[in-house]
Amino acid sequence: MNYPKGTLAGDLVLLVLLDNSNHPSTISSSGWADIDHSTDDSSMGLESWWHTAGTETSVTIEHLHTSGNVHGRALG
Repeated sequence: MNYPKGTLAGDLVLLVLLDNSNHPSTISSSGWADIDHSTDDSSMGLESWWHTAGTETSVTIEHLHTSGNVHGRALG
């Protein structure tokens, strides 16, 4: 997932994922802190992380379920 245009080193980046498969995702890049993984006891999941940006411009997210829709947004 690409960072917002204009993100500079030292900026706080928030990443939020909403999925309809209720399976956890992981970020393999170092420095990301998990804020929450919430479910609504059905098939929806909401996950969030934060990170202090460095020189990178994107992050790779590993979603552990191959079907369903995952929608994400990185905010800087």
